[in-house]
Amino acid sequence: MSKQGQIAFKKLEQLADSDYLSNVFVKFNTKATAKADITSCNATNVAVLKTITNQAINAGNDASMMTGIKPLVKSGMNQRLTEQVRKKLEQPEVIYFGLQFIGAKGGDHHFSAFSLDEKTVVASMAWQDIYDFTEWFTKNNGGRFEKDLFLRLIGRIEDGYVEAVAALCSFLGMSKSGKSIPVALSSDIAGSRPTIKHSACLTLPKT
Repeated sequence: MSKQGQIAFKKLEQLADSDYLSNVFVKFNTKATAKADITSCNATNVAVLKTITNQAINAGNDASMMTGIKPLVKSGMNQRLTEQVRKKLEQPEVIYFGLQFIGAKGGDHHFSAFSLDEKTVVASMAWQDIYDFTEWFTKNNGGRFEKDLFLRLIGRIEDGYVEAVAALCSFLGMSKSGKSIPVALSSDIAGSRPTIKHSACLTLPKT
């Protein structure tokens, strides 16, 4: 287990505590703009990235602001982004992914990932109205993926296969509305084509 990956994972364990996570969202929701539900993938991703890079989450309008973000290459039907992700996972960095769904219901999804060790990636996320980060982390083995599988799924997503999103972002359990999470999530994105609209990375600290 890499030092930075181990440290980041320990911070995620703290964030996944339901009371701790709820308090983070209280800070997000003191700002004047629209309130973020605890299942918000975007707000969850901000909380994850700021937590594991030691950026304070202060109440107020700057709660979502981050520093140290380095953009990656743009996604396309050429696997360039996936190859860059492969290289970044060999470094002590966390990668942010911003997906957009074209067609059907539309919408977007945000998540992040870093290497825990040479063979394991930790992905972190929530899914709007279906599950929050506490559920993802505690009921899904901490978000661990075999690295080669994770990269295959990212490659499939980069090429526009919606089934790869379902495979990456689902786990066994019940949604907030009492439906099977895999069924609810697949229904949410059925008929759409995903594209990785935004991607970036941040360096994982040593402490």
